[in-house]
Amino acid sequence: MLALLICLAVCLPYIARVLNEDSSIHPVAFAVGAVAVMLGVFRFESVKTELLQRWPLYVGGALVAGVGLATTMSAQGDHGKAYVVNQLVVPVLVFAIVQVMLRGNAVAIRPIAAVVVALGCAQVALGAAQIATQGSIFFASSFAEYAWFDTMIAENRAVGTLDHSLVLALFLFISICFAQYLTSVWFRWAATAVLMGGVLLTQSRMILLIAVLAIVIFLFRDEHLARYRRWAAAVAVVTAVLFAVSPPGQSLIGRFQEDLGSTDRRVDALAHFASVWQEYLFTGAGFGSSTDLTEEAALKSSLENPFLMMTVDIGLAWAVLWFGMQLMLALGFSLKWNRLLPQPRASFPQWVRRRWAVAPAFIAAIGAFAFTQTFSSTANQSAASLLVWFCLAVLAASLEALPGQEQRSSLRPESSRSAGTVQENSIG
Repeated sequence: MLALLICLAVCLPYIARVLNEDSSIHPVAFAVGAVAVMLGVFRFESVKTELLQRWPLYVGGALVAGVGLATTMSAQGDHGKAYVVNQLVVPVLVFAIVQVMLRGNAVAIRPIAAVVVALGCAQVALGAAQIATQGSIFFASSFAEYAWFDTMIAENRAVGTLDHSLVLALFLFISICFAQYLTSVWFRWAATAVLMGGVLLTQSRMILLIAVLAIVIFLFRDEHLARYRRWAAAVAVVTAVLFAVSPPGQSLIGRFQEDLGSTDRRVDALAHFASVWQEYLFTGAGFGSSTDLTEEAALKSSLENPFLMMTVDIGLAWAVLWFGMQLMLALGFSLKWNRLLPQPRASFPQWVRRRWAVAPAFIAAIGAFAFTQTFSSTANQSAASLLVWFCLAVLAASLEALPGQEQRSSLRPESSRSAGTVQENSIG
């Protein structure tokens, strides 16, 4: 069921309005609701346990959603319903579903990771086809309504079915991290190479830097590549050179050399926000009002940061609560009523270094959270919020599995376990 939810979120663009032309609620919202009801009926005790143990998180999420809905409807009528459902309610429900389904069964992360990686590779293929054909391939009528799509394709930037190049870049980065759960070292790094190629096609400078750092960490963590690291480095250099002379590579290099005013627009937006933020301490003007604010100030872009946008939309206090919960989860806090801080038995950095089951999920969660703060990731037509909460959920489930030694070892690559068995036999 988790695989189906991820497929719906990734493969159906939010701008497509598949179910109803008059509604912006994404189909995945209905699927998530149906799964939540099924779990409530057939796994009631697990759902009850999760809700009771992590009630601070769910109460906080409900407060933000309730305040956002009330604020928006009082100011703009029914306009905010779709936003609240797509960007607030559904992501938290996905977090709860992952916790219930992976409770006591961390090994189940592996098939989910395989689905994510397969979807990522499919998005890379679609993105390459979009650049080659200068078209959307799928959902052409929906993409044709937005001028930015033609601009991105003209700049040789892949979009896939994720509405925007930056959202595609986010998903590919998550896929790179989840590829580390694959048991075969060859499949693991072949998929990583394909996904990294997709990141290059999105031309996202920030995610490129984050992804390179993550790959370096994974490369030196993978004991089975020790003898091949020089060859891997040589292949990476040759690939980078070939990409640099290609049209997408030239476009990416151009973005590093000249960002076309992107940084200046962000600085102007931040300066304007600094002059008005006191007006939005506890309440805002409703979802979408941040866009109106930038238009009234004659700024050339949005606030380009979800925290700033949510502050204007519903209030600073609620934005701090929402993104504060995300950050705490990304740093390994459980947000359970009886254990709000990391377990005293070990510090979180030690878990990251020593536990194969945690490192990919931790890097995916913290990287996704950091990257989504650099653009308008909480726009209604985006899967970014759902993807971030999904990563946070997998990280939380991985941490929950740490006390079980049997589950920890089962999440390590097969060849690593085999090597350990041979070593033990030789010592014995």
